[in-house]
Amino acid sequence: MWSWSPSPTERARYIQALMVMVTSGQVILGRQNPIEPLWMTYYVFMTLSFDNMLVKFIMYVRTMERHTIWKVEISHPETPTSRTRSQRLDFAQRLAVLWVPLVLAASVSILCRVFNVLPITLLRYGPVSNEKPVVMFSSLSLPAGCCPSVASINNSYADTVSVSVPCLSPEAPEDWPNRPLVYWVASPSHKAMPTSLQIREGRTSDGSKALLAGHVEAKPLELWPWMSRHGYEAQDIDTVLGKLNDETLGIGLYHRTFAYVAEIQVHPFPWFEEVAIYAIARNRVTGALSPKPAVSNVLHGKRCPPHCEICDRQGQCRRCQEGFRKDKDSTCHPCPEGCLRCPHGTSQCTKCKAKFGLVPYASKQICVPCSSDNCQSCDGPVQGAIPPSALPCHTCDPFYGLDLHGHCQRCEDENCLHCEGGSGCTACASGFVLDFGENVTCALCGPGCLSCSQKNVCSQCQEGFRLTAKGQCKACRPNCRTCDADDYCEFGGCFPGFGWQKRHWGFLIRPECEACRVQHCVSCDHNAHFCTECSEDFGVTTSGGCFRCGLGCTSCRLAGSCLRCSDGFVLREHQCEPCADRCQKCTAAGPAHCDQDGCFPGWTAVQATWDEGPQSFVCRPCSDPDCPKCNIKGPGNCDDVPE
Repeated sequence: MWSWSPSPTERARYIQALMVMVTSGQVILGRQNPIEPLWMTYYVFMTLSFDNMLVKFIMYVRTMERHTIWKVEISHPETPTSRTRSQRLDFAQRLAVLWVPLVLAASVSILCRVFNVLPITLLRYGPVSNEKPVVMFSSLSLPAGCCPSVASINNSYADTVSVSVPCLSPEAPEDWPNRPLVYWVASPSHKAMPTSLQIREGRTSDGSKALLAGHVEAKPLELWPWMSRHGYEAQDIDTVLGKLNDETLGIGLYHRTFAYVAEIQVHPFPWFEEVAIYAIARNRVTGALSPKPAVSNVLHGKRCPPHCEICDRQGQCRRCQEGFRKDKDSTCHPCPEGCLRCPHGTSQCTKCKAKFGLVPYASKQICVPCSSDNCQSCDGPVQGAIPPSALPCHTCDPFYGLDLHGHCQRCEDENCLHCEGGSGCTACASGFVLDFGENVTCALCGPGCLSCSQKNVCSQCQEGFRLTAKGQCKACRPNCRTCDADDYCEFGGCFPGFGWQKRHWGFLIRPECEACRVQHCVSCDHNAHFCTECSEDFGVTTSGGCFRCGLGCTSCRLAGSCLRCSDGFVLREHQCEPCADRCQKCTAAGPAHCDQDGCFPGWTAVQATWDEGPQSFVCRPCSDPDCPKCNIKGPGNCDDVPE
């Protein structure tokens, strides 16, 4: 009887095919974008053709198909028992090698697609869903480029970079355990952006370990202060908030989504190459990761030298910290002891630190300690060839007096502002007056008294008090700033946020200060529901309400009629119109232009040759954002920073 039994090659084909099936299912379902599973399916089942290409290639490498072995067996004469045993053995082989693995692999693939669960992910991370992912702000395509992750050098801690990463979560901040967890990696900027799962694993786009990685818990975020703190203009903030609150876009800020921010401290930062920080967030409830990572600005590898306050991106120092001077090689060297500024060399100090005095000595300018810790000034020439170890004081701090030896002594009376040698008081603090008794002391003027010429005879009262004929301060009625002889508030005399209102007590009319009922209202005399003066940035409407002054307007008496504009705007017919981009002042040039000296720091004005106006300038950038000005050297360069 001729028969053929499966060779190791055939068994390997089944095993390899099953492995590819399970792995391809994991790869296909693990894609982040909806279109990617279709491409991956085509790639796996059409391009790979794993039975004809992948398996053959693997077995060729492993020399599994170098020799085809045909095995011919001459079996013994069959008997019913041997035939049954042979059939059972053949069935067991087929079941163990083919059908059980095939059914298991197919079941796993079907369950993955039905329940949206990846087997490898389930084993590694537990149950994970794609529901309610935390979205990074940078992936929303918001106006004004809002809001990327902002990386900056932390001046409080050496070798530390602070990264602020805003995100949107469907979980409300009141759900304390459900705050998003933000994962981040520091990756070289020349590499591609890593996927969300790679960032979760602490790896870069090529699968290698990131330079640094970690995770922090996000905190609830108020977007307006954050954007204002990170340089966004008021109109941009209004536009972004309007976009986020537009229900048609499905974001619904503070309705369906809530803002969070992760404040990341990267320490020690890898300064040896250019690095960007990539971050994603994880929903702690569903385990979903952000579909698209957020990326920070690239931080260049050359940092400021030690003791340098401002430097360019090439590490060249422009200005040293106080107490240091810049040398020709752009390094910062310490000034002599006690010296705050020495731009012309260590022997020529121009300003001393507190508690030191500037002394000319042997064609030098040096700093010598004052004789007392509470001395304000002790500058002056010295006698002799050798400077003293301490200088006599000329002026002492408040509540201290100068004695005959040039030392500062604490005044004996704690309310004495200035004294002579600690005992003879010459001036008292506010609310006190000199009392010339047996000893000169500072006596209290009286309750509510701001200043007086003698004890218990006040000349000026604090707000909320009135001065009586006897020189006493008597309290006005509640919420009243200035009042009449009957302690009733004068018209217009209420504190901000309160209005002068008439109240009838039988046949009598008594004025009172009542809280204004209009939001942002400062004064509402006669009618608590009709405002007559609004707080800053708001103006009065015709109906007595308070409405924001308008774009770029910082002060207005009436809504829509501006009195003063913010930087970057010019007042035209009671309206604030914007200047040119990055322009701070355009008083002479007018809207959409800039004055020659009106650009923001880090920008310079160039002539707008396409405009006929003689004052037509626009702003162009200097060499980098850290450059304060380039008015002399022009765009793309940087002027030297004075010491």
